[in-house]
Amino acid sequence: MGLVVAVLLLTGCTGEEESVPEPSNGPDGQVTTPAGDGPGSGGPSTEPEEPDEGYPAPERPEAMENNDIDGAEAAGIYFIELYAYSFSTGDATDLDRLSDDDCNYCRALIDDVLDLYDQGGYAVVEPFRFEETGAHISSDDEGDYVFDGIVHAGPMSQYDASGDVTHQSDWTVVRMWVVLSHTGDGWVINGARGEGV
Repeated sequence: MGLVVAVLLLTGCTGEEESVPEPSNGPDGQVTTPAGDGPGSGGPSTEPEEPDEGYPAPERPEAMENNDIDGAEAAGIYFIELYAYSFSTGDATDLDRLSDDDCNYCRALIDDVLDLYDQGGYAVVEPFRFEETGAHISSDDEGDYVFDGIVHAGPMSQYDASGDVTHQSDWTVVRMWVVLSHTGDGWVINGARGEGV
Protein backbone atom coordinates (compact mmCIF):
# COMPACT_ATOMS: atom_id res chain seq x y z
CA MET A 1 0.00 0.00 0.00
CA GLY A 2 1.40 3.40 -0.93
CA LEU A 3 2.08 6.08 1.63
CA VAL A 4 -0.65 8.36 0.28
CA VAL A 5 -3.25 5.60 0.52
CA ALA A 6 -1.99 4.57 3.96
CA VAL A 7 -2.34 8.15 5.14
CA LEU A 8 -5.83 8.36 3.60
CA LEU A 9 -6.81 5.49 5.88
CA LEU A 10 -4.93 6.88 8.89
CA THR A 11 -7.00 7.51 12.01
CA GLY A 12 -4.60 9.88 13.74
CA CYS A 13 -1.10 10.10 15.21
CA THR A 14 -2.17 8.81 18.60
CA GLY A 15 -3.84 5.72 17.19
CA GLU A 16 -7.18 6.99 18.47
CA GLU A 17 -9.88 7.34 15.87
CA GLU A 18 -10.88 10.95 15.38
CA SER A 19 -14.56 11.57 15.97
CA VAL A 20 -16.78 12.08 12.96
CA PRO A 21 -20.24 13.30 13.93
CA GLU A 22 -23.38 11.65 12.60
CA PRO A 23 -25.51 13.59 10.12
CA SER A 24 -28.31 15.73 11.47
CA ASN A 25 -31.83 14.83 10.40
CA GLY A 26 -32.98 18.36 9.52
CA PRO A 27 -34.10 19.27 6.00
CA ASP A 28 -31.01 21.49 5.58
CA GLY A 29 -28.66 18.99 7.20
CA GLN A 30 -27.71 16.83 4.22
CA VAL A 31 -26.63 17.56 0.69
CA THR A 32 -25.19 14.93 -1.68
CA THR A 33 -23.84 15.75 -5.11
CA PRO A 34 -22.38 13.38 -7.72
CA ALA A 35 -18.94 14.59 -8.75
CA GLY A 36 -16.70 12.95 -11.32
CA ASP A 37 -16.58 9.83 -13.43
CA GLY A 38 -14.42 7.54 -11.27
CA PRO A 39 -10.93 6.27 -11.94
CA GLY A 40 -9.21 5.45 -15.16
CA SER A 41 -7.78 2.02 -15.77
CA GLY A 42 -4.26 0.76 -15.70
CA GLY A 43 -1.87 -0.30 -12.95
CA PRO A 44 1.09 1.48 -11.45
CA SER A 45 4.19 1.81 -13.61
CA THR A 46 7.42 0.15 -12.53
CA GLU A 47 9.52 2.69 -14.43
CA PRO A 48 11.09 5.43 -12.28
CA GLU A 49 9.43 8.80 -12.71
CA GLU A 50 10.53 12.29 -11.84
CA PRO A 51 8.73 14.43 -9.27
CA ASP A 52 5.97 16.40 -10.94
CA GLU A 53 7.14 19.97 -10.51
CA GLY A 54 4.35 21.03 -12.86
CA TYR A 55 1.58 19.37 -10.83
CA PRO A 56 -1.21 21.96 -10.87
CA ALA A 57 -2.10 23.53 -7.53
CA PRO A 58 -5.81 23.09 -6.86
CA GLU A 59 -7.87 26.24 -7.19
CA ARG A 60 -9.49 27.44 -4.01
CA PRO A 61 -13.26 27.22 -4.74
CA GLU A 62 -15.31 30.41 -4.50
CA ALA A 63 -17.89 28.48 -2.46
CA MET A 64 -15.34 28.33 0.39
CA GLU A 65 -16.26 31.95 1.11
CA ASN A 66 -19.64 30.69 2.35
CA ASN A 67 -20.27 29.56 5.92
CA ASP A 68 -22.83 26.94 4.89
CA ILE A 69 -23.14 23.37 3.62
CA ASP A 70 -21.92 24.32 0.13
CA GLY A 71 -18.88 26.01 1.66
CA ALA A 72 -18.15 22.95 3.82
CA GLU A 73 -18.39 20.63 0.81
CA ALA A 74 -16.05 22.86 -1.20
CA ALA A 75 -13.56 23.06 1.68
CA GLY A 76 -13.60 19.27 2.10
CA ILE A 77 -12.88 18.72 -1.60
CA TYR A 78 -10.15 21.37 -1.55
CA PHE A 79 -8.50 19.70 1.50
CA ILE A 80 -8.37 16.34 -0.29
CA GLU A 81 -7.07 17.94 -3.51
CA LEU A 82 -4.33 19.67 -1.48
CA TYR A 83 -3.48 16.26 -0.09
CA ALA A 84 -2.52 14.87 -3.52
CA TYR A 85 -0.83 18.15 -4.50
CA SER A 86 1.32 18.15 -1.35
CA PHE A 87 2.55 14.60 -1.91
CA SER A 88 3.22 15.34 -5.59
CA THR A 89 5.22 18.51 -4.98
CA GLY A 90 6.46 18.49 -1.36
CA ASP A 91 4.66 21.81 -0.82
CA ALA A 92 2.37 21.48 2.20
CA THR A 93 1.98 25.23 2.82
CA ASP A 94 -1.70 25.53 1.88
CA LEU A 95 -2.51 22.20 3.53
CA ASP A 96 -0.91 23.43 6.75
CA ARG A 97 -2.75 26.76 6.52
CA LEU A 98 -6.10 24.96 6.23
CA SER A 99 -5.40 22.47 9.05
CA ASP A 100 -6.15 23.09 12.72
CA ASP A 101 -3.15 22.61 15.04
CA ASP A 102 -5.11 19.95 16.95
CA CYS A 103 -5.98 17.88 13.87
CA ASN A 104 -3.94 14.68 14.37
CA TYR A 105 -4.79 13.43 10.90
CA CYS A 106 -3.64 16.69 9.30
CA ARG A 107 -0.41 16.84 11.30
CA ALA A 108 0.48 13.23 10.42
CA LEU A 109 -0.16 13.91 6.73
CA ILE A 110 1.93 17.09 6.69
CA ASP A 111 4.76 15.40 8.63
CA ASP A 112 4.79 12.50 6.13
CA VAL A 113 5.03 14.90 3.18
CA LEU A 114 7.83 16.94 4.77
CA ASP A 115 9.77 13.85 5.92
CA LEU A 116 9.60 12.28 2.45
CA TYR A 117 10.97 15.37 0.69
CA ASP A 118 13.45 16.30 3.47
CA GLN A 119 15.06 12.87 2.97
CA GLY A 120 15.41 13.52 -0.76
CA GLY A 121 12.49 11.33 -1.76
CA TYR A 122 9.43 12.26 -3.77
CA ALA A 123 6.08 10.90 -4.89
CA VAL A 124 4.23 10.82 -8.18
CA VAL A 125 0.48 10.92 -7.57
CA GLU A 126 -2.43 11.07 -9.97
CA PRO A 127 -5.02 13.69 -9.06
CA PHE A 128 -7.74 12.23 -6.87
CA ARG A 129 -11.21 11.81 -8.34
CA PHE A 130 -14.51 12.17 -6.54
CA GLU A 131 -17.38 9.77 -7.11
CA GLU A 132 -19.80 11.65 -4.87
CA THR A 133 -19.49 14.32 -2.23
CA GLY A 134 -21.71 15.98 0.31
CA ALA A 135 -21.74 17.78 3.62
CA HIS A 136 -24.01 17.97 6.62
CA ILE A 137 -24.29 19.96 9.80
CA SER A 138 -22.30 18.40 12.63
CA SER A 139 -24.31 16.85 15.44
CA ASP A 140 -21.64 17.36 18.12
CA ASP A 141 -18.99 19.82 19.23
CA GLU A 142 -16.11 18.51 17.08
CA GLY A 143 -16.82 20.94 14.25
CA ASP A 144 -19.56 22.89 12.51
CA TYR A 145 -19.90 20.58 9.48
CA VAL A 146 -18.83 17.18 8.18
CA PHE A 147 -17.73 16.55 4.59
CA ASP A 148 -18.46 13.01 3.36
CA GLY A 149 -17.18 11.73 0.03
CA ILE A 150 -16.12 8.72 -1.99
CA VAL A 151 -12.58 9.38 -3.25
CA HIS A 152 -10.63 7.46 -5.90
CA ALA A 153 -6.98 7.81 -4.85
CA GLY A 154 -3.94 6.92 -6.91
CA PRO A 155 -2.17 5.51 -8.76
CA MET A 156 0.85 6.56 -6.74
CA SER A 157 4.56 5.80 -6.70
CA GLN A 158 6.94 6.86 -3.95
CA TYR A 159 10.70 7.04 -4.43
CA ASP A 160 13.68 7.41 -2.12
CA ALA A 161 16.61 9.77 -2.71
CA SER A 162 18.33 7.27 -5.04
CA GLY A 163 15.23 6.96 -7.24
CA ASP A 164 14.26 3.48 -6.05
CA VAL A 165 10.57 2.72 -5.63
CA THR A 166 9.66 2.40 -1.94
CA HIS A 167 5.85 2.25 -2.25
CA GLN A 168 3.48 1.81 -5.14
CA SER A 169 -0.29 1.55 -5.42
CA ASP A 170 -3.02 1.39 -8.01
CA TRP A 171 -6.37 3.16 -7.78
CA THR A 172 -7.92 2.79 -4.32
CA VAL A 173 -11.46 3.76 -3.38
CA VAL A 174 -11.79 5.41 0.03
CA ARG A 175 -14.71 6.96 1.86
CA MET A 176 -13.48 10.15 3.54
CA TRP A 177 -14.99 12.15 6.36
CA VAL A 178 -13.60 15.60 7.10
CA VAL A 179 -14.73 17.60 10.15
CA LEU A 180 -14.64 21.36 9.51
CA SER A 181 -15.32 24.61 11.31
CA HIS A 182 -15.75 28.09 9.91
CA THR A 183 -13.89 30.76 11.85
CA GLY A 184 -13.79 34.49 11.22
CA ASP A 185 -10.82 33.82 8.92
CA GLY A 186 -12.39 30.98 6.93
CA TRP A 187 -12.52 27.18 7.02
CA VAL A 188 -10.38 25.02 9.30
CA ILE A 189 -10.04 21.23 9.20
CA ASN A 190 -10.58 19.82 12.70
CA GLY A 191 -10.18 16.14 11.88
CA ALA A 192 -10.53 13.51 9.21
CA ARG A 193 -10.57 9.79 8.66
CA GLY A 194 -11.02 7.37 5.82
CA GLU A 195 -11.90 3.75 5.26
CA GLY A 196 -11.58 1.52 2.24
CA VAL A 197 -14.73 0.95 0.20
